[in-house]
Amino acid sequence: MRFSINIHEHDIKYKSDRILEFLSAGDKVKLTIVLRGREMHHKDAGFTIINDIVAGIKSKAEVQKLAVSATDTTCSGNIITATIQRT
Repeated sequence: MRFSINIHEHDIKYKSDRILEFLSAGDKVKLTIVLRGREMHHKDAGFTIINDIVAGIKSKAEVQKLAVSATDTTCSGNIITATIQRT
């Protein structure tokens, strides 16, 4: 699933529901936030979105890799990623 830091709350809810559908089918889900231009100065907003999504589905999923900070290996350049699998 691909996200932007300008995503609205309703869109996060919709995509979270889709993530749960993929997980219930037995698939892994990779969350990706791509930062463009001036968004690079607001990486903390990207980490907040990833953490909010993970917190919302944590009861039904387990996080394999999660970007915690800009120095983490799952954050390269303008891309922040997290990988989620079914528990």
